[in-house]
Amino acid sequence: MGHLGYAVTAYGVQGATVNAAHTMLSDAIDAAGVYVGMTRGRDTNRLHIVASDLADAKQQFVDALARDRADRGLEDATERAREAVTDLIADGPMSIVSAERDRIVERIAKADAEREQWVSAAAKLHDQSQRHKAEYEPQRELAAAADAKAAAVLADVVESLTQEAVADGAKFLAAQQNAIAARRAKESASRFRKRPATRTANNADARIVETERAVRGRWQSVPRSESNLPSWSESVAQHEASHVPAVVEARAEATQARQIVSEITARQSREHMALYERVLGNRRPSTVAARVKALREQAAQDRRYLAQIDALPPDEAVKLVHECAAQIEAEHLAAEEARRAAKARTKRVEAPNHERNRGRSLYRDGPSL
Repeated sequence: MGHLGYAVTAYGVQGATVNAAHTMLSDAIDAAGVYVGMTRGRDTNRLHIVASDLADAKQQFVDALARDRADRGLEDATERAREAVTDLIADGPMSIVSAERDRIVERIAKADAEREQWVSAAAKLHDQSQRHKAEYEPQRELAAAADAKAAAVLADVVESLTQEAVADGAKFLAAQQNAIAARRAKESASRFRKRPATRTANNADARIVETERAVRGRWQSVPRSESNLPSWSESVAQHEASHVPAVVEARAEATQARQIVSEITARQSREHMALYERVLGNRRPSTVAARVKALREQAAQDRRYLAQIDALPPDEAVKLVHECAAQIEAEHLAAEEARRAAKARTKRVEAPNHERNRGRSLYRDGPSL
């Protein structure tokens, strides 16, 4: 069922009662007119003021209350107007809603400002990371290439030296076997063959001495047996290769390249920490992105709450403000109670352990029977 609304003057509704009254403030209405208009509604009485801001609205209201046909003087009218404004604004729903709105707007502004700081900090850290990567990666690749070159040069030299060592080691082992065979032939020779066998054995001994001297002079050792020849050859080749100029030079280049990488890494680490301290201070979130997300969600939640307040009439908005405040207080009390309970549980766990340790100490330190 629809309802018809009527617009009449304040004096035209004197003595009338309606469900909802709306009074439009203008220069033609005085204090009595405001009173009449604001006392006609059973459920709702609202005063509408066309103003540029809240201060202008207050001033228009004061001026209207000062326009009192019952001339009791300007001072009395002004005082009553001030009291009326104070009663209506300072302690009323609009004051509570306005204060809450200002608080939320300020909190949103702070969250947005901090989020922008984090975003700016993240951008600076990202830019530095990209610059560091552009500097580090080429040098790392150069170091890797230098290491690969040094390994290749070493492998080539070791392969060549190993072949040479195998040949020298084989000569020594062959001379050793010849000397052993000559000694055995000498021992088993008949009286008529003794002299040539002795001469052959002496020559074999001389050759092995000469061969061993040559092998040791070249490789600093000799193989122990035929089965030992491969490992001995590789070992002495590796040792000798470390002194080959080509290997020494390649290793020096690789060492220098790695040193440059190490210096770059250390310097970039210092630069990163310096920038981190400069843009973030002592704040240490798990990640910058996590903090930015938390601030964005906080601001979005506050904006939704602000929109709810703005969409409600003042009395309902005040109710919402009080409900939110009560919820926050309840959550705070619950968190505090949880902390106290956790602390109490910790004490209960520690107490038996302390008593057991004390008992062990008394038993250990007490007199023996």
